[in-house]
Formats: sequence, structure tokens, C-alpha cells
Amino acid sequence: MTSDSDLTERKAIDVGGRLGSLYDVSTDNLINAYSVQSSKTQPLKHSECAVFAGNESLGMIDYLKHMDFDNALQLSILFGMVKTSGVSSLITYKQTIDENTRFLYYSYKNKEEILNIERGKLHRLISTPSVSTNATHMITHIIWGFEILCVVPIPDHLSSDTVDRLLLSVSKWLKNDAQDSILTDKDKQHIEELININIYGSETCIDNDVKMPLSTVLTTIQQWQKHENFHHPLKYKMHSLRYLYNSKDFPELSHRFDEINNDITKMSSTFIYLDSLEKSYQRSLENLPEKFLNPTLEQALKDIQQHLHLWSSTYKKLREKFQELLKNIRRGHNHSVVIANVLSDKEYVSLSKDEIEKFNAELQQLTKKAALIKQLNEDDIQYINILDLRYHNKVPTNLKDIEKILRRHFLNKNNDVIFFYSNDRLKDIDPKLWKQMYQQFISKRQQATQKPILVYVDFTECQYDLEDFITITIPMDSSSQAPHNNSSDIDKSISPPSTPEINVLLLGETGVGKSTFINAFVNYLIFDTLEQAEQSEPIVLIPVSFVTTVGDQFDEVTIKFGDIDANENYEQQGQSVTQQCKSYLFQLNDKIHLRFIDTPGMGDTRGIEQDDKNIDHILTYVNSLSHLNAICLLLKPNTSRLNIFFRSCIHQLLTYLTPIGYNNIIFCFTNARSTFFAPGNTSSLLRKMLKQENVNDVPFQKQNTFCFDSESFRYLAARKCAVTFDEFQIQECIKSWSASVVESKRLLTFIQTRELYLLHSWQSPRKCTLEILMIARPLMETLRLMLYNWKLREAAIVTEQMVLKSKADTNEKCTNCAKSRVVQVGPFWTVYYEPLNDGTNERCLCPVGRKHFSIEYTVQYVSVAEKINHSIDDLKNRFYDLLYSCDRLSHFLQQKGLSNRIDPFACILERFLEEERQILNTGHRKSNLNKEVNKVLREIPTIRQKNNKKLIDSNEQLPLNQIDQLIHELESMPDVRQQIECIKTSRQSKMKAHESIVKTPSIKNKLLTEFTSTVL
Repeated sequence: MTSDSDLTERKAIDVGGRLGSLYDVSTDNLINAYSVQSSKTQPLKHSECAVFAGNESLGMIDYLKHMDFDNALQLSILFGMVKTSGVSSLITYKQTIDENTRFLYYSYKNKEEILNIERGKLHRLISTPSVSTNATHMITHIIWGFEILCVVPIPDHLSSDTVDRLLLSVSKWLKNDAQDSILTDKDKQHIEELININIYGSETCIDNDVKMPLSTVLTTIQQWQKHENFHHPLKYKMHSLRYLYNSKDFPELSHRFDEINNDITKMSSTFIYLDSLEKSYQRSLENLPEKFLNPTLEQALKDIQQHLHLWSSTYKKLREKFQELLKNIRRGHNHSVVIANVLSDKEYVSLSKDEIEKFNAELQQLTKKAALIKQLNEDDIQYINILDLRYHNKVPTNLKDIEKILRRHFLNKNNDVIFFYSNDRLKDIDPKLWKQMYQQFISKRQQATQKPILVYVDFTECQYDLEDFITITIPMDSSSQAPHNNSSDIDKSISPPSTPEINVLLLGETGVGKSTFINAFVNYLIFDTLEQAEQSEPIVLIPVSFVTTVGDQFDEVTIKFGDIDANENYEQQGQSVTQQCKSYLFQLNDKIHLRFIDTPGMGDTRGIEQDDKNIDHILTYVNSLSHLNAICLLLKPNTSRLNIFFRSCIHQLLTYLTPIGYNNIIFCFTNARSTFFAPGNTSSLLRKMLKQENVNDVPFQKQNTFCFDSESFRYLAARKCAVTFDEFQIQECIKSWSASVVESKRLLTFIQTRELYLLHSWQSPRKCTLEILMIARPLMETLRLMLYNWKLREAAIVTEQMVLKSKADTNEKCTNCAKSRVVQVGPFWTVYYEPLNDGTNERCLCPVGRKHFSIEYTVQYVSVAEKINHSIDDLKNRFYDLLYSCDRLSHFLQQKGLSNRIDPFACILERFLEEERQILNTGHRKSNLNKEVNKVLREIPTIRQKNNKKLIDSNEQLPLNQIDQLIHELESMPDVRQQIECIKTSRQSKMKAHESIVKTPSIKNKLLTEFTSTVL
């Protein structure tokens, strides 16, 4: 006699099962698709239909009960042990289900197949499965037919009662095998009105989750009934392998489910909740914009996306854990205590109620912010977040400073600017008042004679607690008038220079012709025609060296034009000619200056390390400027592929800029004569690259694209070297020169329309990286200073302490090439790097590598006769606190994927240890205090590992604004601040040393005269 445990029924989710197929009931999966012929078939011809309503409090899995899914199979589906198909795919439904949702389920059973079995003799019909199989049962009965599920949203023009009555009529009609007489004409009319129906069913009938009118569904049901090629297994009845083969070698499933039913229920409710939450998160993410044109919100969006990715990964791990757990419970291997252990595991802390509520609040806040910005965009209002503003390189915390930096940001506008100060707290407290103030804000535009610029200033995350909504107007002539709230004048330290400087950064692959472009551009500005340039003395800012062919025999001639410049390297093919950034400041007249910043090219043959070094150098150089007007990307037209290093350069540039700066990006094509002054094939490659970078906000249009022909300048250089050309070449160059002159004026005009990108007013991930790299050594030197004083205090030496003095060093050198000596300072021996005072500006030519440690300033430790006022514990704690702050900065770089190089703090620590070895190698005997210092320095890597584990274990997310605040706190430490000032002084000096000031002769170019007159 067959027991209940030997015979099991399951809905057929995987319809590939046949009589004789093996099945694993512990996971609800088919093991194979065996089929045997020894069977009998009996007809059924039976229809079933059910109508049920949606309920927001139910999980998707609950609706499967209405379609004859037993509890065990529901669990398997819920835990993801089964790949859903057919009507079970309902659990993937992403739209909201509520009281306005109805379900219509229809099942048609056509026949039943039965396998002729005799216990213990089945091996004569089917070979005995291996005892190592995962299978527990064999399919011995199959019910065939088809089933569909219709998800019916109630239309606005129909009442729920009307739709309920209609679906009940349809249900009766279907149960009676579709007799037309049951449906009234009114029913048929309403059926035609239900058009947006999601249909789930077997792939033999339809593709899952398609939409079609209900009338189409009812028509096709009649077709599916008649044609068996639409039919598939609906239900499997299975006998256990232990019973069929009368062998205890096959597994016996556990009968203890009732004992752990409460725990299983707890598991189910947890997963129903998490499953619905995951769908809710996906919907929320889809409703958020792909990008925010705002650094703070853009970072918040990235943090949300990263959190959701980690959350989903954790949820997936939990599902996999429970899949294995449920399988083992069903096979009798685990008990309920294991369930409780899993749910309390710290690995899944992000799935806890508290963490979910915390994240839900952040997601809701960002969603509301997205809706607000959408509204602002529709009303043509700009949005600014206070956290994106910088005042003296810090986030402003009072109205006075905020007003100053806003005035500076909109200083050159030709319209009045009206600001609306608000925050989420005030908006939520009194939404009616907010709406009223917002409407008044908009109405100011209609009342003005000249259309003003409206700006919404968000104080939500600012430390300043805004007490009420404020509206402020800055008049068009803001340089001479105060705002309407009578605030003070703009701080001189943040005012733009008296002479406007237009800063233009040039970037491009090695060999694209940046240096030649600069040479050509300045001559286009001065000379209207090529003939004027030939008759005068052209300006050669950067030495020119190239090979051209002349004559019928194509003889090669090397053209060298201009003075030798140590910054230009023409000897090594494939290496960037320009070795370092250099500025060329054109004094177009006494009221406007144009600065071009020439940069090393990307794709240097010295490898990716050299390219990384170049981009770090470029961004560090730029970061010392006050602003950028434009970023010119130089390319050649008709390029077959974009250099991978150039793509990397663009990627890093875009992580340095915020989306606000994307409108300052300009595309310039050199050597464009061959493509009729158009981008050519490079256009499609560029669009593809921008698409891959997901930066649709970077415009690539006619207005920000400019085509030049640098060959006309090379022609000029060759003519000055007495090279002759035929008439055709001369005429082509004359035309090219004229076309390039027009493009030059158009480029300058376009740059004039760009809003200043104030480098210290915006924060970005890459910019934050540069700041961390800059303060890494000051922090580590301060850390070592703390260590010295800690060990002094520990040795009971309280009458003296160590201090550090730093000094800027304008020479470019590293620890490999710098002169150093070991000196004794109080009870310590230290290594001192000597500054070069011979007036030379030496350049470090050491190879790139781990040992390369740049020296931008010198540090000297000095012993002074001053009492140490801090206790040992205090000094020790301050040391470890600062070390932990360094590790937070390092963790941020790794967490955001911002640093693909070595840890800057580890590099400096290694240098410290190398200096300790240098002290020993020079024969100086270490004091006991030196040994103590050396011991702690060697322990730091282990301490940092523990710190890093602490950060990872807590899954601490370090948002950009949090790290920005930490950086400013660390920079305010006196010893750190002293060193940073030296770094800035050093960098400014080096920039000046690499800047050429070009006083152009009296302007003859009419186009340039027109331009300079428009900007004055």
C-alpha cells in the first residue's frame, strides 16, 4: 500500500517532465526528461475558473494559492529554488497590485497519462537510477491541458462592481465551455473595454507577461482547447524511488515539517517582505533620473545605486543560504535552530528592519528631490545645493558666506538673478506656505521687464538651519550694487581678477597636434590671411619640428622652427612631445587675457603608467587654477579608432568635473581640410565613447565643435625655412587659413558664452581624490610628529617636544634624486631632504614606480624646550585617531573605485621605514626612542588592516560630502595646514615657471577686433 510520503503531487512549472522522468521533491526540480511508452491515457475535458481581487497587504506568492500551488511548491518558488514559468511568473510582476486589481484564472484539463507500474519490478521497464542521483521521485501520472492568468486593472471609467460582475459572468461562461448564450450584449461591450490586460501562461501559448485585450484572450481560449499542440503538463503525480524500487538506498524525505512549521512560516514572511521590497526598490530606481546635473545629488544617486547593488547581493546570498537550508530540512539534515542562526547572522545586517528603514528614508528623500528638480526644470528654474558651493575651499555655513559665493557665481550674468532659499524641513512642515512662496517666486519673472534668472537654493543638508523661506534678488550690475537684503560686498579674496582671464585646457592623444594648434591659433588671431602672415614675422610659441616632402621625387625635408624648449621632446617617437603642462597667456589687450594650457598627450609609448602619471599631473595642475572657461578635446578627423589611453583620460576628466562643467567641454578637430572641415568618421566613434561613458549630458553638436587646419601653419613654418610649394598647395593653404580664422573667432565667441566653471566651488570624486593625495604626506608627517612626542612623554621627557617646520620647494625632484642627510634632533635621528638653493629649476627624470616619491616641500623636525601638556594616553589616542582618519580616506578611494594605484598612505609609510633603514646604513646608532618609533611604524600595516576590517564589517558608506568635511577638518590642524600652504606655494611657483606670457602685436585681424570689443 502506498503511503502519503510515497505519493506526491506538484503543479508542473517545468513542463518538460514526462512519464518516467525523475524529480527532486526537496528542490522541486526535474532531474531528467526520461519518457516511457508503457502507459494508458484517459480523457478529462474539464474546465476550472477563478476570480479573485488584489490586496496590497499580500505578497505576490500568496496569489499562487488560488491556482492550486501547494505550500511546499510556494516555498520553493519564494526561495528561488525553481525557475518560474507560465502562471507562476506572476511573482515577477513589478506593477502595483491593490484593490483596483482583479485576477482571472482559467485552467483546461484535457487528459491524464498514467504509467503502468508494479512495485519492485519497475527496473524491467526503466533501468534503476544511480543511488547517487539527486532525484527523490519519479513522475507516474501527468494531467495535460493549459492554463492562463489575466491581471486585470480596473479602468477609471468602470466601477469595481461592474468589473466584478463582468468577470464572474466570464468565469461562468468559461466553465460551461464557452457557450455564447451566457454573456449578454452589455457584457461583451465591457469586455471590449478591458484592453490593458497582462497575460501569463505557458510559452506554448504565449510569451509571458504580454498585454492584450480580454476579448482576444477569450477568443484564443477556444482555439487552445481544440488544438493539443497548445497543451502541456499541468500537474505531476510522483512516487518515491524508495517505494518504486523497494530500496532503502534512495533518500527518504523528512516528516518533521510540522515541528518546525513556525520557523518555516517565519522564513516565508521574511522572504515575502524582502521580495516585495526588492520590487519596490527597482520601481523607485526606475523613477529616478539617470543623472543629476548636480554634484551632491549625483553622488547621492551613486550611493543609492551602490547600496541597492550591495543590498541585492546580500539578499541573493540569503536566498542561496535558505535554498540549501530548506533542501536539507526536507531531507532531514537540519533542524529549526539553524533557521534562527541564519536570520541573526551579522552578514545580513543590511536586511534588518532598522537598516531598511534608514535606507528607505534616504531613498524617499532622493525621490522627492528628483520630483522637485523635475518641477524646477519644467518651470525653467536652476537648482543649486549648498553642499556644492565652496567658500575659501569650504562649505559655507552662514548666510553671509553663502550670499557671497552665489554672487560670485552669477557675477557676469546679463540678467537679474532671483534666489529662493528653502529646505525640505520647511517644505514638509508647511507645504501650503511653500507652494504659495514658490508661486510668488515664479511670478517675479512675469513682473520683470527683462526676464530674470530664477535659482532655487537648497539648504536641506547645510549646517545652517534656515528658519524661514527667503527670496533675494541680485541686480544685473551686481559688481556695483548690493543685493536687496543689503548684505556686505564680495570678499576680495574670492573676487575674480581685475583683468578677465579665459582659461582653456587642451587635451588629446599624443601626436594630435596640441602644440601646433596653439601656434596656429595665435597666428590666426593676428593675421587675417596667410599672405599677411608670410609678409610679417609669425609668432612661434612652441618650437616646431616635422618632416615634409617636396619636389617630384618626394624628397624629405626636416623643418625646425622656433627656439629650443626643454619642455618639448622631439627625439623619442611615440612619446608625448610636451613633457609637462605649460600655460600660454595671450594678452589680447589690456582688458582681456586668454590662457591656453598645453598638456602631455595621452597614449605615450612609455606605457599606461606614464599615461596615469600624465593625467595625474594634468589634473593636479588644473586643480591649482581658480576656474576653467573651456576644456578643448583635440582630435583628428577620420580616425579609425580612439586610443584606449585617450578614453581613459576622458573618463578621469569626467569624474573630475561635475555635470555642471560638461557644458564647458569643446571638441576641436585638427587637420580637417581633408574632411572639408568636418569631424569625419571620428564623429561616430566619439558618440559611441560618450554613450559608453554614460555621459549623455556632454553635448557634441555643431555649436561646440570646431574644425581647423593646422597644416596651413606648418606650410607657413616651411615657407619661413625657404621651402617652395606648387600653386595647388599654396591655394589650398590660403583657403584653409581663411577657414581657420573664421573658426577661431567662432571658438572665442562660444567660449565667451560658457559659464565659468569655478574649480573650488564644486566637489567631485576625482577632485576629492586629488585633495586626498595632496594631504597624504602632511597627514603622515603630522602622524610621525605625534609619534615622536608620544614616545618622548612615555620616556618621561617632559621638558622638550618635537615640532615640524616646512618650506616650499620649487624644484621638481623625488626621494631618489634629492640630496639628503641624517641629522640628530634632540634624542632622535631623522633624515632631512635639502632644498636646492642654486636658483635652478631641476626636473625629476626618475622612472615611474613604487619607489618614486615626489618632494613638493621639505620638512624639518626641530626639538624645542617646551613642555608637553598632553598625557601619554591622550597622545596615543590622538595618534590612532589620526591614523583611523587616514584609513577612512583610503577606504573611500577603494570603495568608490577612485584609486587604481597604490595606497598613498602606505607609500609614505614605506618611505618612513626606508629612512629608518638609511639611518642604520649610515652607521648612526639608534637611540632607544628611535627603536620605539621604528617598532610602532612597523606595526602600522597591521593596525590599518584592523581599521579596514572595521570599516568593511560595518559596511560603512562614505559619501562624498562626508569625506569632504573630514578633509577640511584635517586640513584645519595647524601642522597639516602649514604643510598644505607650502604645497600650494610650490605648485603656484612651478606653474609660473611653466607659463609664457605672450604680448601680441597690434591686432590687425578684423574678426578678433570684433570679438574683443564684444567682451569689454
